[in-house]
Amino acid sequence: MFTGRLVTTKGLPLLLASWPGVLSKYPDSLLLIVGSGGLGLQNCEHQLRDYVAQKALQDSVRFTGSVTNVRDYLQAADVFVFPSEREAFGISVAEAMACALPVVTTNIEGISDVVVPGQTASVVVPGDGPALLDAICSLFGDEARAAALGDAGRRRAVEYFSETSVVSSYLEMAVSLSPSRSGGAD
Repeated sequence: MFTGRLVTTKGLPLLLASWPGVLSKYPDSLLLIVGSGGLGLQNCEHQLRDYVAQKALQDSVRFTGSVTNVRDYLQAADVFVFPSEREAFGISVAEAMACALPVVTTNIEGISDVVVPGQTASVVVPGDGPALLDAICSLFGDEARAAALGDAGRRRAVEYFSETSVVSSYLEMAVSLSPSRSGGAD
């Protein structure tokens, strides 16, 4: 599964181009794409849907559009794939990790702040279709490794990205910046 905006920089054309390779090894697989393209210039939702139709992938690829219950979809999935080429912060990856999903993603800024390659996610170079395909298939073929990545990802998400952790970090920062701590005047 993938969650996020359906825009060109998220690597979705590559994911769809790799999908027939996944199906050749795991023919009962279903790719769920959760999200919509929105109003931006990079919206590629229509092109993705057209590609699925042209390649006759409708039985193995589903588009949900925008949903409010992303967690329900994440909890029903087996693997999370996020082949983004550019990211400020990988919130979709952090959400998947919080649901203990094994993650396949790219080694880019924004994602590297969220995952630990090989420990909490399988990480590939952006744009590398064969590597993306191999990473997805390796998780489908190795349930123990997939479970280990998912468990480690969940622990990291709770430790660094949970509401409690983030609020605590902001509180620590506010205290460290307060005038009484820095020797400033009241």
